[in-house]
Parts: sequence; structure tokens; C-alpha cells
Amino acid sequence: MIPTKMKDKCIRITLEQAKKWYKSDTKELKELALSVYTEEQLKQEEWETITSFKDAARALGVYYYAQSFLDANTHLPAQLRAIYKLNIIKQALNGDWEPSMDKGTIYWPVVKVFKALSQAKEWAKENDSNIDTCVEYDGVIHYIAGSCSASETHNGMSANISRKDKGTVLYGAGMFGCKSKEIAAHMSKYFAAIIFTATYGGSLEHRFV
Repeated sequence: MIPTKMKDKCIRITLEQAKKWYKSDTKELKELALSVYTEEQLKQEEWETITSFKDAARALGVYYYAQSFLDANTHLPAQLRAIYKLNIIKQALNGDWEPSMDKGTIYWPVVKVFKALSQAKEWAKENDSNIDTCVEYDGVIHYIAGSCSASETHNGMSANISRKDKGTVLYGAGMFGCKSKEIAAHMSKYFAAIIFTATYGGSLEHRFV
């Protein structure tokens, strides 16, 4: 009998696969998932891991295409580029959710603007948020911070149309609509600068500093 030497083999486990193992009823798979990732990571919702445009595009499997489009169209106004990015971010955060014109609750992110840095820092600290960036407008520096809150409508994209046969075009719900308050707050926290540009890029002359 010829003795053989055992060889260690390494396998790669994605966070998505590890989450499935962690939630399974098989003890061995759960332990294997915990040997690679922390329990906090395994309990995270998929949208919680998306904190950048690159994360969002990769989650949808379109990063190479999306970045190539942006690189090839640097002449586009900043507002249009921001709207393009937000559409990808919104899809990645909301998953398969499909909003309705006249049914269901829709949330969208709130972004705060401050003139005083101390006030912005205090807000961010109290609301577990970030000072995403600062902009110069009319010679004055303004600080952009995400919010822990979200606006909402309870009757679909066009509020009250199901009850009164007429509604309102809600740009916030249409451009930034999310399926939950938590996702809307997350979107505000990590994408405040993009939301600011998508909203005001074509109206206010400003520059990020």
C-alpha cells in the first residue's frame, strides 16, 4: 500500500452563498459559513451591503457596462449622470420590488443641507448618518448630510388617485422611491451627494469642494 499525503484545498464562498448556508437547517453548513464571515455580516440584508455606486452596479451584474457608459459620456450634464447612477442604485436596493401607481406605501430619502459644519456634525452624530460632501453655492459652503428619516405616500406613486380619481405626480416617489423606510434612510445616508446632484444639478450653479 502506497501512503498518500493529504492536501488542503481552498474554496471560495461568496457572502450570498454563506447567508444561505447560515439560514439552513444543516449545522455543518452554518458552522462553515460562520468560519468565513461574522454573524453580523451573515444577518445583514442584501441592500445593507450596498454603500456605493460600484456595489449597486455589481449587485445587478452591470458594473462594466455602466462604468463604460459613464466613461464614454463625460460630456453629459452632472444631473443626468447622477440620475443614471440613481436608477441603478435604486434597482439594486429594492430588488424585485415593483411600485404601483395607486396602491401601497412608497418611501423616499430625505437629505439635509447645513451652512454650519458644527450643526451638520451634530445632526450626523445624533442620527447615525454621514456628512456625505460639501458644496459651494453663491460663495457659501454648504454641508450635505444623509437623514435617518424618509418621506412617504400611502397610495402608490400618485397619492390619493385610488380614492379621489385624481392624484399628484410625486417626483420624490418616482425618482427615489423605495419599498421600505429602512432602505430609503440607507439610500439617504450613503448616496446623499448623488441625490443632491440629481435634484438640483440642472437648477443651481454649485460645485463640490
